[in-house]
Amino acid sequence: MLTGSTVSYSIFLWIATGLFLLRIDVEGYRMAQLMKEKKAARFAGWFNLATGLGLTIWQWIS
Repeated sequence: MLTGSTVSYSIFLWIATGLFLLRIDVEGYRMAQLMKEKKAARFAGWFNLATGLGLTIWQWIS
């Protein structure tokens, strides 16, 4: 099982990378008209945000 500090760092990284992907990468791919890359970045961004939020809820519960 992960220690509390490791989970806290992981939560921060999941959420930060999710926001970065959604705000920066998706927009860059849209401007370059790279639709497959945009779709992959959007999926990865939402996955990272969901994982970070899920870990946050899990940490609060346990």
